[in-house]
Amino acid sequence: MRLRTLLLGAALATGIQANAQWVADSVITGPGYTNDGYYSLKNGNVSAAANTNWHLGFQITPQGPNGNASIFANHVMGKVSVYSLHMKASTSFTTLAAGDTVGKTSSSMALLNSDTTWNRGAFNQLNNPSDPFDFGWGEYNITTHDLNGDSLFLVKIDTATYKLWVQSYHSAPSDSIRWGFRIAKFDGSNDTTVVVPRHAGGYDFTSRLFAYYNATTKTILDREPGRYDWDLLFTRYMDTASQGPIFLTQPVAGVFSNFGVSVAEAHNIDPDTANYQNYARGKKLNEIGYDWKHYDQPNNQWLIDNTTYFIKTTNTGEYYVLQFTAFGGATTGKYVFRKKYLAPTSVKNINTAVNAYSISPNPAQNTANVMIDAAERADNAKMIITDITGKTVQQYSFAIQKGVNGYSLNTASLPAGVYMVLITNGSWKLTDKLLVQH
Repeated sequence: MRLRTLLLGAALATGIQANAQWVADSVITGPGYTNDGYYSLKNGNVSAAANTNWHLGFQITPQGPNGNASIFANHVMGKVSVYSLHMKASTSFTTLAAGDTVGKTSSSMALLNSDTTWNRGAFNQLNNPSDPFDFGWGEYNITTHDLNGDSLFLVKIDTATYKLWVQSYHSAPSDSIRWGFRIAKFDGSNDTTVVVPRHAGGYDFTSRLFAYYNATTKTILDREPGRYDWDLLFTRYMDTASQGPIFLTQPVAGVFSNFGVSVAEAHNIDPDTANYQNYARGKKLNEIGYDWKHYDQPNNQWLIDNTTYFIKTTNTGEYYVLQFTAFGGATTGKYVFRKKYLAPTSVKNINTAVNAYSISPNPAQNTANVMIDAAERADNAKMIITDITGKTVQQYSFAIQKGVNGYSLNTASLPAGVYMVLITNGSWKLTDKLLVQH
């Protein structure tokens, strides 16, 4: 989707809920960023989960748009590095020697989690893009619908070195999803075969994105809230960050989005008055990311850029605007921001042509902003504003583009009072009240 400006020449009018006001909030991940913060735009903070106690994350959602056979590594807070030894685990797991790792464990050869999708962890990076059955660590069996792996990985966790063989992923039925892997110290000690089930043996990960494993304690961890309960994750991860003119892959503190959450990013605008102007809406994991801030080295402080995020949630289907206002860095791990709720109002006789619309603020003083998320283009739309007697005080003809459309309305010319707003193309209509106060 794109946020588009439809310039109507003069001011436009329309109306929505009266609660579209800025709300200040924060997420605290702690000194040294020792927690992950899960956040709901509707409900606020959901949970804080320790992020130093896991090493591997196994995607536990069924395969499809919101799930895959993805394995993440806790690169930053778990100090995990992953390397492929390009050897068959079935023949080399027990015979692996120091010489087998020569030239295979340089920093440039480390496998990293994707920072754009949950569906591609570090262990998936060496898949053949032209082979849809290749998942990097294993191959899909079209007969059994399972994945079987025979790749040998070297996993460094802080100062300890492990060898890992991801043996299988059982994909169906969904409640029977389970992972099987074998892990041992490099010298062969602590050889352990582990099964991570979606729902069995006292574990229930049916509402989670991932199940987690701690290689040091040999424990399976349930550390996430339900995947339908949160929109944003405040965390530490590896990303390509700028160091002056040089770009390096390094640890950053930022924000990931839940599956399906779409975000449009705008720079140097006033979201209370500016039109929406061709801001591409994307669903990448790091659409918000880390680069809404930068460090002022001479003054030893974090500075916040003028960046605005327009967010549509998956779990509630609501629209929000978000801006960061402060960042505490590693001292506190505190993210401070403000958000504004642009929930769709009730709509009448629109069939499936319009997904949602909103007007804010309402009451309006001098300006009101209109948002219409259209499922299809409407070339001959009209906007009609009437007073409480039914008299038309303003009327406009315009085109609505497919996607999210934005309009800035000058209400300064309207006398204070209550107005009715009608937006229609003849086959559907949106109606609501707009209160103007000066």
